[in-house]
Amino acid sequence: MPQASPSVNNLSIGKGVMYAATYSTLGALGAYQDLGEMPSIELEIQEETLDYLSNRSGVSEIVKQTTKTKGYSVKFKLDELTIKNLTMYSRGTAIGNKTIHGLTTAGLAQEYALKFVEDNPEGPNYTWYFHRTKIKSDGSMAVISEDWRGVPLIATGLRDTINNNAYPWYKLEASVTTTTTTSSSTTTTTA
Repeated sequence: MPQASPSVNNLSIGKGVMYAATYSTLGALGAYQDLGEMPSIELEIQEETLDYLSNRSGVSEIVKQTTKTKGYSVKFKLDELTIKNLTMYSRGTAIGNKTIHGLTTAGLAQEYALKFVEDNPEGPNYTWYFHRTKIKSDGSMAVISEDWRGVPLIATGLRDTINNNAYPWYKLEASVTTTTTTSSSTTTTTA
């Protein structure tokens, strides 16, 4: 559990597991599935503002600002080349458990709910719930490589007022368990 600042126990090294579930506007989600090994995840908040400039004197001055658009994206790379992960990357349709028809859902891509559960070796842990996203490729994927291959994805957050009206974008919950490692021991604290 996070502590009041200042506290070195709030310093964190990020680790965790990403899960995805099929999103439905009917309020029902498919079961969350573990997406496997993931070396990175990044959250970016996006906001575009519109400034109003006063021109009543020699220098224009910003006197009002309003938000035009807001949203978020989650960039992540999945190292396991599973049918599910490759289907999300290829904007395709999985046929059984061994065939993908690529670019078959390009215009009407499946929407997903994402959940990222932190398990940090240092610092507080959080669970991130991204209620409604559209996932697509985030760049090229190596087909021939001298290194471990991965599936680069980006999830664009969509507002979900149907299932999560009180907090339609995403939710972040502090876990009650924090792991702290020192040079001689590991302590797990439960609040």
